[in-house]
Amino acid sequence: MSEVAPTEVQPIRSVITQSIEFSPTRKSLMLARLKAQSELMKGAVKNRTNPFAKSTYATLESVLDAVSEPLTAAGIVLSQWAGEMIGDKQQTLKIYTRLEHAESSEFMQVSMVIPVVKSDAQGIGSAMTYGRRYTLKAALGIPEVDDDGAAASGQESEMRPKRVSSSQAKKDGKGTLANEIIHDIRSAINIEMLKHIGEARRDEVEDMPDSWRDLIRDEYSTKMEELKAALA
Repeated sequence: MSEVAPTEVQPIRSVITQSIEFSPTRKSLMLARLKAQSELMKGAVKNRTNPFAKSTYATLESVLDAVSEPLTAAGIVLSQWAGEMIGDKQQTLKIYTRLEHAESSEFMQVSMVIPVVKSDAQGIGSAMTYGRRYTLKAALGIPEVDDDGAAASGQESEMRPKRVSSSQAKKDGKGTLANEIIHDIRSAINIEMLKHIGEARRDEVEDMPDSWRDLIRDEYSTKMEELKAALA
């Protein structure tokens, strides 16, 4: 496994933070949210596999699908957007989710500052997707539920990881990429940052040989246990 041996890199130092704010009054908004609550609590279907933790989670699309009809029926307008990127070597992006009662204009707004794992279109898009999903779940308390249909049929909700040989991976430069992913994992300073790294790097890990994918999974599991122990 020499091709994925550790090298010195600059650790990620940005902390994922989140905040919530409300309009001066919120009674009408809360009554509308209460109207939608029973439907919202049915949850978002876990429709994607996390190659790091060998688990499944609900994508942004699944969460939006779970909330769109209940919010519309209750007269609540959903808005999501991104602020400016901040930072030099390690950039961060602020994501906003706003729930506004159409009749009273009362609102609640959740924001989240997260690191951009890779400063390219894919990395920025991943940060936006993660931030939108996380703030929406936080604002509405959406649980994630298993896809009973897929479980009953014995099939996964997403396609299985691709099979790539180690020799082809070396030619493609994936050893260097594996190094980068491992160091991103090791530099995570809280659980949410680690989860974000996992989602941002998901497709890259799926395209690696089984032995490399297992090594990265082990690093992810070890780091997750370390972060959980720090909170105990």
